Amino acid sequence: MKTINLQAWEYLNKWPKEAWTKAHFNTIPKVDNICSNTCEVFNAKILQYRSKPILTMLEQIRCYITRTMAAHKVKLSGKPGPLCPVQYKRLEKEIHFANQWTPIWCSDNMGVRYEVHMWGEKVEVNLAEWTCTCRVWQLTGCVLYIFSFFHL
Repeated sequence: MKTINLQAWEYLNKWPKEAWTKAHFNTIPKVDNICSNTCEVFNAKILQYRSKPILTMLEQIRCYITRTMAAHKVKLSGKPGPLCPVQYKRLEKEIHFANQWTPIWCSDNMGVRYEVHMWGEKVEVNLAEWTCTCRVWQLTGCVLYIFSFFHL
């Protein structure tokens, strides 16, 4: 980056690398979408309870969460399998992209290292360590996501 745009590099270099580059992101959280929408939605939903005394507010929030969870459970009761519709739709999309990749075994003794190719792109995957060279598996915990990494 320094050779491409010195000013951008100088600006970004002021901040910890863990805050702005995937190469340094922590691999403990398994999330591929980092945003605060969930907090914003939750805060909007509990707005009517926030003016109450603390115990009343907490009880009303607990009741709201309980009602919401029960409604979601009823809504999902007729769905087959362990995944919610949104996750199932994403899985179907990932499977579609995964079918376009070609795995090539790297001749290791354990049979766990592969180089996966598609349209000039390649990623090394280690099934024993649950890692890939693009680091998507480490960051999200989703192996199928690796195969669609270049096409999202």
